[in-house]
Amino acid sequence: SAVARQYSVAFEQSEQLAISPPVLGFTTLQRAQAVETTDQGLGAPRSRPTRAILGGLVGAALGTGLALLLGVLDRRIRTKEQAEEALGMRAQVTIPKSKAKDRDQLLVRADRHDALSDSYRTVRTVVAFAHSARPEGAPAPVTLVVSPTAGDGKTSLAANLAAASAASGQRTVLINADFRRPRLASVFGPDAEAPLPFMFEDIQKLNGPTLLNRTGIERLRLFDLSRVNAPASQLVLATINKLDNLRAMCDHVVIDTSPIGATAEVLDLVPHADAIVLTVRIGNSTKAQAQRAIGLLRDLTSTPTILVIGGVKTDTSPYDEYSDDRHSPRSEPTKRFKRRSKSQPDSTPARAVDDPTDEHQLPLNITVGE
Repeated sequence: SAVARQYSVAFEQSEQLAISPPVLGFTTLQRAQAVETTDQGLGAPRSRPTRAILGGLVGAALGTGLALLLGVLDRRIRTKEQAEEALGMRAQVTIPKSKAKDRDQLLVRADRHDALSDSYRTVRTVVAFAHSARPEGAPAPVTLVVSPTAGDGKTSLAANLAAASAASGQRTVLINADFRRPRLASVFGPDAEAPLPFMFEDIQKLNGPTLLNRTGIERLRLFDLSRVNAPASQLVLATINKLDNLRAMCDHVVIDTSPIGATAEVLDLVPHADAIVLTVRIGNSTKAQAQRAIGLLRDLTSTPTILVIGGVKTDTSPYDEYSDDRHSPRSEPTKRFKRRSKSQPDSTPARAVDDPTDEHQLPLNITVGE
């Protein structure tokens, strides 16, 4: 068959190859010549300056990427523009970033005129414009100071706003309504922190002047029930019940509250305000907290709201170049501006604090802290 014939042919060829195998040979087409090689491609730099430059570039790239990532993840308000965008309103006043020793301190004083203290005086001016449309003969206006969260400088703002209001000649009552973390009295010292000699049940029987404490500042009194043993919700209602009595005996009422996003008590005070000061500190509140605060205010009231942004970085203040002594003769030292020496006494006669003969003084019947 055909398969048998193919097999026989293949077998014969295999036998022949086994008897006489073929001779294989190679022919050189071109002789090889050795060529010197060079090291090319990406490799570790050998010189120290090159390694330093490359390391710096890689570090800068990684740092930039990390900064961008943190910026995306960071939810806190870091600039004035971010605060205005989150709240949907323009800031009327900015308060410079303060040192730790100036926080929760009374900065509006007759002997202090710098960018920080004057920013609180500016708040007073803006608040006065907000109250200017009130009808003549109306009770004293109420300014409510609120913030989205703790640490926004609310207590410092309330205390210094009240001090600035008193310095402008207004009889002012400063009310503490932050009963969870009361710190307002500590700004004014021992007289303001004096304990109240009555129980919660006695508050309704006492009139407003009896509940006032001295602050060491002319025309400024403090109303603070935080040292009375009672729940915060009841203390807020007791404060509201005394509000009309207090408004009838003064020219301006300033209320320090708890953060608007932290407690419910502050919401009870919102309907009684003639102006609301919302303060936000750079680097403290988050955008969500600020938006929640302004949303609650807009839902509850149409009262004018003043935005104050604190912790704003500023350049060197021009106030540092001015002397307090503006009436010194021209024969003084030739420097254009001269700072007052700390040891130099003030030539302006000091006015007695809480002078009982002052016709502008608020009535004070309380015997504690006298």
